[in-house]
Amino acid sequence: SKGNIWFATSTGLVSYSNSQFRKYSKTDGLSDNSIKCLLEDHKGTLWVGTEKGLCSFDGKRFTKFGSYSGLKLQVTSIVEDESGNLWLGSYNGEGLTRFDGTNYMNISEADGLVSNTVYLLVIDNSGLLWVGTNKGLDQINVDFYNKTDSIKIRHYSKSEGFTGIQCNQNAVYKDFSGNIWFGTVKGIFKYNPKEDIENKEIGR
Repeated sequence: SKGNIWFATSTGLVSYSNSQFRKYSKTDGLSDNSIKCLLEDHKGTLWVGTEKGLCSFDGKRFTKFGSYSGLKLQVTSIVEDESGNLWLGSYNGEGLTRFDGTNYMNISEADGLVSNTVYLLVIDNSGLLWVGTNKGLDQINVDFYNKTDSIKIRHYSKSEGFTGIQCNQNAVYKDFSGNIWFGTVKGIFKYNPKEDIENKEIGR
């Protein structure tokens, strides 16, 4: 929002501003130098997903969120929902985590997630969260979950036309028309929400 460009690298976080590069590392307060993903939230805070937890950056200093604060995962993807909650993905077996700024809520295969190996996250124009894994896509109604703590998951795989199955890390893009493009090990797939009509008749 300030016009800076940020780069996530395997050796630290890099910013580009006023024709100058600046590098940040563990000595500046990062929890780890291996950066997996970045997100700027609606307040302008930069969130940094690393091999060893989550960090926030307010423009002056980093705040760490790691195992000591209840977050026991490698953060490889981040999105923010309409309520300001962060959703964190991990592909080291931890699945999906919601972070409301104070508490962490984990969603895993035990809750209906198709896989605990999460490669990408994106929220569509209807506020639904898409979770790309090594076994297909899950669609989660986060507004319903935020209000009730009950989870509704809809799965997409070969029978729904998503034959790519295994997604690639953060290979996802929502275009200006609301279509979502997913990068997989078998190429790229476009999802058009206008053409998605749920069949509610059993056996049909």
